[in-house]
Amino acid sequence: MNKTRVTLIAAVVSVAAGCCLAMTTTAQATSAHPPVQLIDGNTCERTTSVVHLSPTDPTPYHIAGWLCGPRGTDRIQLLVNGFSYNDLYFMGLGVFRQLDYVHTVTESGWASLAIDQIGSGASDHPDPNALTFTTEAYVVSQLVAQLRTGHVGRDHRRFHKVVTVGHSMGGGTVLVEAGLYRDAGAQPDAVVVDDFLHATNLDWVTSVLRPHYVAANTLPAFKNLPDGYFTVQPRALFYDTDPTSHGVADPAVIARDAVVEDVGPAGMQNTLDTARDPRVSEAITVPVLLATGEQDLIGCDPTQPSTGPLSCATVQAVANREKRYFPRTRCLGIVVVPGGHDTALHPDAPALFAATNQWIAQVTGADGPAQHRPACTR
Repeated sequence: MNKTRVTLIAAVVSVAAGCCLAMTTTAQATSAHPPVQLIDGNTCERTTSVVHLSPTDPTPYHIAGWLCGPRGTDRIQLLVNGFSYNDLYFMGLGVFRQLDYVHTVTESGWASLAIDQIGSGASDHPDPNALTFTTEAYVVSQLVAQLRTGHVGRDHRRFHKVVTVGHSMGGGTVLVEAGLYRDAGAQPDAVVVDDFLHATNLDWVTSVLRPHYVAANTLPAFKNLPDGYFTVQPRALFYDTDPTSHGVADPAVIARDAVVEDVGPAGMQNTLDTARDPRVSEAITVPVLLATGEQDLIGCDPTQPSTGPLSCATVQAVANREKRYFPRTRCLGIVVVPGGHDTALHPDAPALFAATNQWIAQVTGADGPAQHRPACTR
């Protein structure tokens, strides 16, 4: 990547699909994990954090997470999964080393905390209608504060640099957190949003995606959950499956996704307008990186020209769509890679990972004295 460019990031590097299959943990999201485990070469500690859904609700809830990375670092990325996923999204679904973002973060010298958002994975599953973007963001704000004050993990490390990274609705969660919870303890140093843009391809979402929402408790794996939790089937809806595309997903990845699929709460689905409210993003002052796949049918319309209102064909096209929503952030970065909605699970994921961590290092000053400006749209 040309570090002299100061306006935009573009990461388009082709990597052969499915070339590096490494067996690691195959634990289901709903099963108990051991407290410490080697996950794809990473020594990871199982964590449980106590949180609340609002400042006025004293009820304790538990968030499960994997704390991974170098023991001595004071820099951490808080990884927040999307709807119908869990922490395995950031770990190559537990088996694909090349798609393991946690491993990349560790190699960059940062720690990571990959959580199951409340209402997914091994975290608590309260009333799904109470799990809105506002409550999920408040949970993330507590985790940011706990990381800064040394209240996560057995070593009680205080992390001085905290970056939030969210995928899909998890991306909406970290946007809302950065926009609404701006006190010193809860404010991240930067925000990374994967696969969540302000405008959606409404026709596709309404006619194709929504009909494939499945009530979770109608499936054996989730039969004990209350009404209001959903998953999405088939999982291929989140992938580029066009065999002529240069970003087509590996069928083995899609098959694995179906094995470890998770759930999401109705409350998040019903409050999407909160996450896309311009007043939320307009309040964000910390650096923001937006990443998307060219073929993400939820946020993009690949049939449109690069000047179209829903185009994700180029970095400039996405910047033209999004930069007006972030007038106060001092740095807005854009990454566009081949692939569908789950960018981290497509062949070009390594390019996405590299661009993301380079940008994080630049905007947080973690790579030493700045030799160049970070890649920003302004």
